[in-house]
Amino acid sequence: MSQVTVSQLADVLGVESDKLLSQLNDAGIEASGPDDAVSNDDKKKLLAHLRASHGKMESDATAPRKVTLKRKTVSELRVSGSGPRAATRTVNVEVRKRRTYVNREVVQEQIGTDDADREEAKRILEESRAQREAVEMAKSEAAEAARAKKEEEERKAAEESARKEAEEAARIAAEQAAQAEQDARKLAEEKERKAEEERNRKLAEDAQARKREREKEKKAKKEQPKTEWSAADAGTYAKNCVIDGMEVGSEKWCEKLSEKPKGDWTADEAASYAKHCVL
Repeated sequence: MSQVTVSQLADVLGVESDKLLSQLNDAGIEASGPDDAVSNDDKKKLLAHLRASHGKMESDATAPRKVTLKRKTVSELRVSGSGPRAATRTVNVEVRKRRTYVNREVVQEQIGTDDADREEAKRILEESRAQREAVEMAKSEAAEAARAKKEEEERKAAEESARKEAEEAARIAAEQAAQAEQDARKLAEEKERKAEEERNRKLAEDAQARKREREKEKKAKKEQPKTEWSAADAGTYAKNCVIDGMEVGSEKWCEKLSEKPKGDWTADEAASYAKHCVL
């Protein structure tokens, strides 16, 4: 909107129409009623007046942001010739200068903008660094948690392996102890069996020796003429060696006595049977 009325501009600025008319008149703008038109140039002029009334120069509002000045100067320079007859010449020297002036407020605004940009960039960098540190910390914590979990699993696995090894070692030790006890028992039984066999062998040998001795004595008695027997020898032979016409200790006598009920045996018969008939 290039041109508005006083009342429309007052509504936009949020002031009363009468006050805006007074300000327009103070700025040198002719306006007598709310329906008068206000152009863009009038707005700029009013803005410059308001800036000036608040401590700012009018030139600050209307002056350009940057001014470039150009200047050219021409001077004459006499140059002598190189030969003996050469005449002196005059040379025109033109110097052109160009200088640019920038409004200080523009520079300050630019500096303020640069400072704001630097602060914003610094803030973004700080946020990025904080976010990066947070990510690194999260990764570090996750790695630490994974390492602790792995160590715990390895510790439990080592404990389980040690427990199984201990159980296996205890089982093997128990089996070895049982086997050793069994072997010792068998060895003792074998030793006792051999000792029993040795005792029986010795008893058998002693019995055979006694039997041979008795047989020898009996044979000697038989070969000795009975006329040479003493009364005691005759009585002993009759008592111990002859029963029912059979010689005591003979095979026939043993068979005969074995057929007789043992309850009817006399003490002498039992002793003689054990002595002569049982090996």
